[in-house]
Amino acid sequence: MAIGIMAQFRAITELSKKKGSAYVSEIAYDELVQQVRQHEEAIAQLLEIVAVTNRRLSELDRKQKEHYSFT
Repeated sequence: MAIGIMAQFRAITELSKKKGSAYVSEIAYDELVQQVRQHEEAIAQLLEIVAVTNRRLSELDRKQKEHYSFT
């Protein structure tokens, strides 16, 4: 997805250069900021999922070690 954002940024930058419009680049910047924020939120959610999964795996590993240490 980051490649898509960079491609959009380059296209908008080129459009701004051709038209000489600060307004176009301001809109483009706002859109990029919004997309980056959305990506940050998605990354935070994924990190949370990884952390929960890691805790569950650690707990499962601990329980298995306890169980097999008695046999």
